[in-house]
Amino acid sequence: MQNNLISICIPTYNQTYYLKKAIDSVYIQQQVEFEIIISDDSSTQDVFELVKQYETFSPKIKYVKNKPSLGSPENWNYAISLAQGEYIKILHHDEYFISNFSLKIMLDCILENPKSLVFSASKSINKGVEKDFYSSSELVKRINLQPEKLILGNIIGGPSAVLFHKSQIKKFDTKLVWLVDIDFYISLLKNKIGLVYVDKILYTSVIDNHNLTNQCIADTEMLIREYTYLFKKYIKKLTYTKQIFYFYHIYKYLKSTIKDSKFLFFRMIKKIYYV
Repeated sequence: MQNNLISICIPTYNQTYYLKKAIDSVYIQQQVEFEIIISDDSSTQDVFELVKQYETFSPKIKYVKNKPSLGSPENWNYAISLAQGEYIKILHHDEYFISNFSLKIMLDCILENPKSLVFSASKSINKGVEKDFYSSSELVKRINLQPEKLILGNIIGGPSAVLFHKSQIKKFDTKLVWLVDIDFYISLLKNKIGLVYVDKILYTSVIDNHNLTNQCIADTEMLIREYTYLFKKYIKKLTYTKQIFYFYHIYKYLKSTIKDSKFLFFRMIKKIYYV
């Protein structure tokens, strides 16, 4: 393992337009050492053909074709398992750094706060509409005191928002898809890892009608299953008063989000306490 080397882990699937932007945004990073690991779940050769263009002039990129495809989030886990760097940065294939110093800013922050999970503000683009996402020191303080609160609102963002030390690695739970990042953060923070916030927009995430986010929101049963799964994993260990608090807010969110909320209360009770 090389000191201060950052492993940029890029899990990919059948998409090259934004992947090229992602790779290019890594290569322009200044004052940091990095390697790029691309774990490809694609059914086509498009990603392979794109990566070949970089491999001809750069030893910093490592490409692996998954046969058969691993699926998300196992593809994330596999990419991380190949990392040689001291620090891990996941970058999804439709996300890219904004400035030449995005990695340097995050690295400096984690060097100042060694036992920490560092995350930054971000920008999203949805059908051409840009939106900025900021957090606050007060919200970060609350999450550090009670990591479970991330279930009620993900103030961190997706895995591309964070940088962490390789020694802190916990595998992403393959039983989850939509809430897998929240589960990952909670598991780290409950292991005495501090959450540290960089109040600068360092990367952009592109949202469209074909990505995982929109697919998950449309899947009623999956949303119920994953929220009740995290409830059993973390909230059932708390006092009954806190369990009621979390149950109410999760129920309220699901009722306003899912298409079929009939008997939602009883479906949640059954999955949490009887299944």
